[in-house]
Amino acid sequence: MRGGYAAEFPGLTTLDDSGNLLVPTDFRSVYQEAIAGWLGGDPAAVLPGGPFPGISRFDSGTGLFDDPSGLFL
Repeated sequence: MRGGYAAEFPGLTTLDDSGNLLVPTDFRSVYQEAIAGWLGGDPAAVLPGGPFPGISRFDSGTGLFDDPSGLFL
């Protein structure tokens, strides 16, 4: 797992019309990266409707996992 910031902190007062906290990252993007980068599987076989946008990190990096081969980042 790569440390650091994966997205800009949205604050605790940024709410949608229903009063729910807005988050900058779709959870399916995180699952997609975990399935491919950590488990070595095919995210399309597990997550219908993909592919989803990749993780765009706030700290100028990409991805959630260190991968020297560059296959999953």
